[in-house]
Amino acid sequence: MAQLIKLIVIIAMLAGGGGTAYAINNPQSAIAAPFKAPAVAVLNTTASALKMIKDTKTVAASLERKIVSTSVHAMLIAEGLSGVTPVTTPTNDMTSFPSKQHPLYPNYLDSQKTQFKYTVDSKGSVTIDATE
Repeated sequence: MAQLIKLIVIIAMLAGGGGTAYAINNPQSAIAAPFKAPAVAVLNTTASALKMIKDTKTVAASLERKIVSTSVHAMLIAEGLSGVTPVTTPTNDMTSFPSKQHPLYPNYLDSQKTQFKYTVDSKGSVTIDATE
């Protein structure tokens, strides 16, 4: 009886499009054989998609850091400053970056929050927080 229930569950999975999932979870099963190629394709596509997302995030981080860095240097020039108070705790709040007295938002950036977090040294060199 237990074997019959197991067979019914497997047939239901296969009929309902769960064959690929079954093949991924039970690759040694003879029933999974027809679904092995689609299962591999799904896994490869997923890996490619994850790599693409990671690559896109890396590009976005690089571009945003350049925008924040350029904004810090524009603020230094516009306000006649020779440096800033260092920010050692990473933040994405530009209403107090690099300081409450000289924030980048709203005069130098359009958004209060950035996607990534940043620190800045006393010379205005901006570093992105890579811990996320």
